[in-house]
Amino acid sequence: PERLLRVHVTSQKCISPCRTALERGLRLRNGQVWKTSPYETNVAYGLRFLVDLRIGGGSWIDVVGGRYQVRDERSRKSTATIEADAHYSALVGHKAEGKWIGVAPLRLLTLHVTVGKEARVVAAGAVLQVHGDAGPLHRAAWALSSDLSAADADLAGLDAGDAACKPRLFVFGSECELLLHMRDY
Repeated sequence: PERLLRVHVTSQKCISPCRTALERGLRLRNGQVWKTSPYETNVAYGLRFLVDLRIGGGSWIDVVGGRYQVRDERSRKSTATIEADAHYSALVGHKAEGKWIGVAPLRLLTLHVTVGKEARVVAAGAVLQVHGDAGPLHRAAWALSSDLSAADADLAGLDAGDAACKPRLFVFGSECELLLHMRDY
């Protein structure tokens, strides 16, 4: 069996200098120069990460309990429901078989915005549905006049100053991954 030396680096920026040093040779304590051809140094860093952790494309990943830190509101980078930081060793990949064969449910958001005089929002409506479910998960409507009615929907009358704020809170608070439809009148 061939003996291999595995070198761990802290950043992908270190891969090229390490490869060069191994190809040019390293001077050992006894004065001898040891050279070798690096193995798999041309594999992309992200792909190497997935291979090392046995994570395939589209796989489910678990994070070991207690080995992650949920980000607070100030340090978040996206509109995802949860953002967390974890050491790579806390990640466990699952092969796409058995209970791990499915894909995450896709949430579809249909948004309808009605604009009145002076290009002001006068009403908005949204339907949130999980792909594959028989009916909507949630329906909501917002209108400047509380006299309006919307069948099977939560209806909120708004003050003129709130018209743009409340629908935005619904969109970002409903974990939508896909904005399916937006229409202005």
